[in-house]
Amino acid sequence: MLTELYKYIEDVKTNKIITGNEIKQAVSRFENDLLRDDIYFDEDKAYKAIKFISKLKHSASEYVNTFFILQPWQVFIVANIFGWIKKSNGKRKYKKVYIEVARKNGKTALSAALSLYALVADGEAKAEVVLAANSREQAKVCFDAVKDFSNKIDPNEAFLVISGKSPNAHRNTVKYNNNIIKVVSANHSNLDGMNCSLIILDEYHEARTNAVYNVLKSSQVMRSQPLFIIITTAGFNKTYPCYEYRTTAKDVLQGLKIDDAQFVAIFSLDVDDKWDDSKVWIKSNPCLGTLIPYEVIEEEITSAKNNISLETGVKTKTLNIWCDTLTTWIADRYILQASKDFDFNICNEETEIVVGIDLSSVSDITAVSYMFIHDEKFHFITKYYLPEDSLNSANDKEYYKTQHKKGNLTLTPFNVVDYDYILNDILTINSNHYITKLFYDSYNSTQFVIQATQGYLQLEPFSQLIGNFNRPTKEFERLVLQNKIVIQNNEITRWMMSNVFLKVDANGNVKPDKSKKDKKMDGVISMLMALGGWLMQPHYNVTII
Repeated sequence: MLTELYKYIEDVKTNKIITGNEIKQAVSRFENDLLRDDIYFDEDKAYKAIKFISKLKHSASEYVNTFFILQPWQVFIVANIFGWIKKSNGKRKYKKVYIEVARKNGKTALSAALSLYALVADGEAKAEVVLAANSREQAKVCFDAVKDFSNKIDPNEAFLVISGKSPNAHRNTVKYNNNIIKVVSANHSNLDGMNCSLIILDEYHEARTNAVYNVLKSSQVMRSQPLFIIITTAGFNKTYPCYEYRTTAKDVLQGLKIDDAQFVAIFSLDVDDKWDDSKVWIKSNPCLGTLIPYEVIEEEITSAKNNISLETGVKTKTLNIWCDTLTTWIADRYILQASKDFDFNICNEETEIVVGIDLSSVSDITAVSYMFIHDEKFHFITKYYLPEDSLNSANDKEYYKTQHKKGNLTLTPFNVVDYDYILNDILTINSNHYITKLFYDSYNSTQFVIQATQGYLQLEPFSQLIGNFNRPTKEFERLVLQNKIVIQNNEITRWMMSNVFLKVDANGNVKPDKSKKDKKMDGVISMLMALGGWLMQPHYNVTII
């Protein structure tokens, strides 16, 4: 009855179907769960959902009046969601679903089909199905697909009653007996009082905060087997909640975290895959070769390679690769390779430490980078500081809260940068080690310089002009690629590295472009200032370069 499901699992295991590591892990998880005593896979319940969806008919011009035949990867998802049952109470195992797939792979149609199943056939009393997104227009894309399916099933609205048919209608719903499907948006002030049985949150990667997610999630507390489905493509900002959710979901797949209620299906390239290699495109486009012709992807990839301004959009939407900037300066894999756990304990009393400090404005993040040579490699330790009150106002406040909890970010008292606090940290390190010089931006730093000089630190200004950053920027890149740089393991540093793209002047000088205020790179600037200051000292041994 579920031949397609087991064939997909076997084809993934034998690489007959090419998938990324996350799908392989999802398949392994399915097989491991078959061995458990506390849950079981109910083929009848899985098949019921699959059969229902197969009775729906498409309205799109290419497939008009054809039945919705689930692709093998979609069968795998639907079967997992509805087939796994807990023996203790007969309820579904999975309450949360995270699906990430490149665009054009039918995620809207799948969302609409799941919505109708929850409305008509799931057996939930007074089912309340909510389609949510960051804007009402975006949520209505899925709702329009629901209406199209409904019209094909029940054109006379004998059972499925559609309201809000007028183009100017404020509220759109589909009702079946006492059950309802409705649309909501990011205006979460109007979301209270719901009792959602199924929530489908579309394009979560665009959400700047978790406000809508939290309100929707709280609306399910009275349901015995609620279902919350996030279905999205990759995004452009790794500080937004979706990437944090994705990271946790991947940890669940890898067994690093346990969450029995979370199902995960991420269709993405692997870290070492080349984005222009046609053999790996299917990893993020499971409909490639069936619903999506190879030529479509090939044309988009070619356009992106010929026009760099298109690269990020194609990588993100066509290949489901999370990107933060137009062109990443140094590929993530090199920064991950350079990131290690270490601290000042590896320094001996003769180790010379150079410091670069990127002092922030009144209420922003400040980065202090300590650089020293150990085992013939440049080591960087970067510490980050943020005024405590900024957690309530900064654009990246949710990200900062998370990093503070992880110990990667220090909060200083009050609502402005506490230079005394930061200086005391530097002086404490200097009392135990040997800071030879501190390089700083002279703009708006007079008071800090006076106090640091009184603390017997040797200071030198570091010009922020592009010509001054040219050498350390190019040397830093070269040293990373040659595996001669070690960076203390800190998620903020990796995030800031991924935010960097380079500004180039007419003379070929380069510098990280700080013009985009939402692309934080303070830690990168402070590391380059430390390296640049070190390179300017003629008495240092530079043979390592």
